[in-house]
Amino acid sequence: MTMQQHEFGKYQDYIDAQCKLTRGKIERGNVRCFTSPFVVEAIRQNHPHPVERGMCHGVRYGEELDMFERELGGRWIGTEIVPELCDGQRIIRADFSDVRNSWIGEFDMIYSNSLDHARDPYMTLKAWIACLSPVGWLYIEWGVWHGKLGRRENKADCFAATEDECLELVLSAGRLCRTIGVCSPKYTRKGDDYNCVVFCVR
Repeated sequence: MTMQQHEFGKYQDYIDAQCKLTRGKIERGNVRCFTSPFVVEAIRQNHPHPVERGMCHGVRYGEELDMFERELGGRWIGTEIVPELCDGQRIIRADFSDVRNSWIGEFDMIYSNSLDHARDPYMTLKAWIACLSPVGWLYIEWGVWHGKLGRRENKADCFAATEDECLELVLSAGRLCRTIGVCSPKYTRKGDDYNCVVFCVR
C-alpha cells in the first residue's frame, strides 16, 4: 500500500466533510472517545518531563482532555472543527492544521489520533511540532483504523497509510524519539483487542 489522500477542490469542502461526519455521528448517538486508557497510561509511563500545558487535536466532546489531565496533570486544551462542540476556552474551534501564533513553543505534550483527518499530514505534523515547548513531545497514535480512506461519500477520513508509511512521514517532519506499542484489550465495538503504535516525536 502507498499513502492515500482525498483531495478537496476548495478548502470549504474539507471543512464541510469534517463537520458532516461528526454531525452524523451525533445524530446517530455514535460519538465516542477513541482514545484508549491503555494508550494514555503508556504515554504517561514514557513521558520524561512534567506536563504544565497539554493539547489534544480533534477532540469532539473532549473526553481525552479529562483523561490526560487526570493521569499526567497540567492544564489541557483541545481543538475541534465542529463549532457547536466548542466552548472557546477548553475546546477551541480550529482546523488543527492552522495553529495560532500564541501556541508556538508552548506545550509540553501534544497528542492526536486524528492525523488521518489532515488535508496535508506533513504540514500538520510540522505545525504541531512548532507548538512544542523546549521539553515538549508530540504523540501520534496510529492503528489499523488509520489505514483506510473514508468510503463512498465520506471524505473526512482523508489520509490513509500503513504503520511503516506513517513512520516514514513522521521521520520526514521531526525527530522520532521512540515508538510505543499498545494493546487495548476488548476495546472495539465487537469486543476485539485494539492494537496501535504511538510515535513520540520532537
